[in-house]
Amino acid sequence: MKKYLQNLLPIIQNKAFQLLLSLLFLTSLTGCKYLNGEKKAESDHGKTIATVGDVSLFEADLDGIINSFVSHEDSVRIRKNFIDNWIKDELVYQKALSNLTKTEKDKTKEIDNYYRALITYEYENKLIKQQLSDEITEDEIIEYYEKNNDQFILQKCIMQVIFIKLKNDAPDISKVKQWYLSDKNADHDLLFQYCLGNVELFNLDDEKWFFIDDVKVQIPLKSADCISYHNNMSIESSDSLFTYLLRIKKIKKEGGISPIEFEHERIKQTILHKKSLEFLKEVNNQIYTDGIKKKHFKIYE
Repeated sequence: MKKYLQNLLPIIQNKAFQLLLSLLFLTSLTGCKYLNGEKKAESDHGKTIATVGDVSLFEADLDGIINSFVSHEDSVRIRKNFIDNWIKDELVYQKALSNLTKTEKDKTKEIDNYYRALITYEYENKLIKQQLSDEITEDEIIEYYEKNNDQFILQKCIMQVIFIKLKNDAPDISKVKQWYLSDKNADHDLLFQYCLGNVELFNLDDEKWFFIDDVKVQIPLKSADCISYHNNMSIESSDSLFTYLLRIKKIKKEGGISPIEFEHERIKQTILHKKSLEFLKEVNNQIYTDGIKKKHFKIYE
């Protein structure tokens, strides 16, 4: 739900706001408190690593940038890149400070606006989590799908497939070829047990939809054009290392209506987003009504 709520405050996505966050993040990393002019003491934060003007980067500022799983060579490289990027950012920042007027550098109003937007967002998000259920019924999803078919026109081909990638020297390949073409539950179970320990890659869920491009990444196809394929089609191919088995259960070509199963999650999130907007509109109207009743504000003519 959170990703949809972000749309409620476009100001948060403003590039200037993102730049501000980057600056504040850099400030926290370097330990230099630009807003009040305070500086870290070397005795409190380890040795000095680099300085730009009168601003310092301390050893403590590098805590957490390297985990214990990287090699020594990689840790040296990561450390060097961090220091170089800090120096470049600080040089640009100080250059900007020296070339802007006092008025141009005064961002108090912008910071206040961003802060207000963030506080409002957090409050609204909290209300939604507390009071708005995120349960969407199947009936709601079906109703939305049927009323909005024009929103679900396929731009690319999708298909329901079983695919298997196994080494050419894998055991019992002939049996695997029989099992993956069978519709018997017993053969499907045997295939699943086999795949768990003998194949490089597999998908046996023939109810799941894939874009043809995603299938092609996993299993080599001669063509990414849906015209070349049809329902209930099987394809076998191999190279010097692997054998590839593909069985197409169903195919939906571009220009057609996407099946509801493929759009299920997107529809659910769309409905949640719509409900959130309606809920917040009611909340804001109620706050305004309460403000009138309790005389929390005055309008001067």
